[in-house]
Amino acid sequence: MNIAIIYPNQLFSINNLPYNIRDMDQIILTEDPIYFADTERTLRFNLLKLIYQRSSMKYYEHYLSNKNIPVTYLDWQKHPNTLFKFIKEKYGTDNMLHIVDPVDWLLEKRIAKYSIKQKIMWYESPLFLLSNNDLKEYMTSQKDKKKYYQYNFYIWHRKKRDMLLDPAGKPLGGKYSYDKYNRQSLPTEIKKDPKKYNNRFYDEAISYCEATFRNYYPENYRPDNVRYYPITHKDSKNHYQQFLNQKLDHFGDYQDAIHFKLDFSEMTLFHSVISMQLNIGLITPEYILKEILQRYDKSKKEILHSVEGFVRQLNWREYSRLLYRYAYDKMIHKNYFDNRHHLTKAWYDGELKIQPIDICIKFAFQYGYLHHILRLMVMCNFMNLMNIHPDDVYKWFMEFSLDSYDWVMINNVYSMGMFSDNGLTTSKVYISSSKYILRMSDVKKDGHWDVIWDILYHYFIYRNYDKLGGRSKIYLSHWNKQRNKKEIIDVAKKLITNIR
Repeated sequence: MNIAIIYPNQLFSINNLPYNIRDMDQIILTEDPIYFADTERTLRFNLLKLIYQRSSMKYYEHYLSNKNIPVTYLDWQKHPNTLFKFIKEKYGTDNMLHIVDPVDWLLEKRIAKYSIKQKIMWYESPLFLLSNNDLKEYMTSQKDKKKYYQYNFYIWHRKKRDMLLDPAGKPLGGKYSYDKYNRQSLPTEIKKDPKKYNNRFYDEAISYCEATFRNYYPENYRPDNVRYYPITHKDSKNHYQQFLNQKLDHFGDYQDAIHFKLDFSEMTLFHSVISMQLNIGLITPEYILKEILQRYDKSKKEILHSVEGFVRQLNWREYSRLLYRYAYDKMIHKNYFDNRHHLTKAWYDGELKIQPIDICIKFAFQYGYLHHILRLMVMCNFMNLMNIHPDDVYKWFMEFSLDSYDWVMINNVYSMGMFSDNGLTTSKVYISSSKYILRMSDVKKDGHWDVIWDILYHYFIYRNYDKLGGRSKIYLSHWNKQRNKKEIIDVAKKLITNIR
C-alpha cells in the first residue's frame, strides 16, 4: 500500500507536491508532537503558533477533500510513535511510505526508529530552491571546509540560477549586494492597511488549541491576531502580491528600520510577512522568486536594491538549511562567550522595564512575528549583553514565532545571533550600544533603558575583551575610551542579576 505522510510544514498545493498524490492509497495528515508539544524537544509554543498550524492544517484537509482526495487527519498525540503505531495497526507493515524531507534531525531520527519494516520513499522538499544534491555540489566546490561564508554561497547561488545577472554573467548594477542601501532610518509616515483573513478554520483552531493547550503565555495571548496571516494557498499568494504592489518599492530603503509600536503595520513596516506561509508550504520559494524577478524586469533599475535585498533574504533560508545539514553539531554545542544566565518569566511577559525590549517581547507573543532586524539587532543583541545562555535564546525564538522551525532557528540563534560558535558561519559579532537603536528607530532616550543598555554593552566588551580580539577592534576602542571602568563593571553585574 502507498501511504503519503504529510507533516504540518508540508502543506503544498497538489501541483507543487513532488509526487502524484492521486497515486496514493492513503494520505495521513498528522499533528506530529514535534510541531505542537513534545516530550523530548520541550518547547512551550506560543498558543498563536499552534492555532496557526492547526488552522492551516484543517484548511489543507478541506483542500484535499474538495479535490476528492480522502485524507486521514491525526490530532496531536503526546507519544512520537503514535503515527507509526496507527499505520501498523490499520495497514500492517507491507507499505511504501512516501515522505517529503522534513528537514528536522529529530523527526528524521524518529521516522527511522519507528518505521522499521516499512519501506520509505523520500522526496526533496519544495520548501527550498536548492536540493540536497545542490548543497552537496556547493560543499564540494569549497576549498575551506572548516568555515562557512554566506557571501560565497550567495554568489554561487546567484550564478547557478542566473539570478539578477546581465548577459555577460555579471551582477546587475555591478554589485552582488546592495546591503548598504538597506539602512535608511524610519520614514515619517507609515501606511496602515493590514488585511485580516476570515474563515471557519481559524475559529475551529482557536477553540481546539485553547482547550488542548491551556495557559500558553496567556499574558500576551491575542487569538484574533492570527488572522493577519493567511492559511490558504490563494490568500498566501494574494498576500505576497500585496507586498509586491504596495511595499516592495520601499523595502530596500527601510529593510533595517525599526518602529517600536504595538501595532501590526507600524512594527512590520515594509516587510512582506510571508515567512510563516513560506515555511509550511502554502507558498513556495519558486513562486516567490519568479514573481519578484518578473516585477524587476518591468521596473528595472528603480527597485534593484529592493529586489536584490529580498532575493538575499530568500537566499538566507537556503544558507540556513545548508548549515543545518552540514554544521549542526558545530553550532549547537558551543557557548563562546560563556553566557550562563537564564530567561525568567519577564522575558515572556515583557516586564523587564527596558522600553524597546518590552515592546518587542509583547509584540512577539501577541503577533507571533518580529522582522529580522528586531530579532538580530534588538533581541539577540540585548540577550547577549545580558549574558543569556544560547540554549535559552533558541528556546525563546522557537516558542514565540509562527515561522519557527529547527532548521532556520539553529543558525539564526546559535551562530549569527549569539556568535556562540566563535564565527563558524559569520565574521561579525552583532552587538551594539543604544546609538544603533536610536539611529534606526523611533524610540527616544529616557535616561533609563539607554543608560542600562550602554553599561551592559561596555561590560560585555570588558568581559569578552580577549575573545573579541582583532575581529572587533571598534568594540575594544569603545571600552578603552571609558573613564569609569570599575563603576561600569560593578553596575553591570548588578543589572544582569536584577533585571529579571
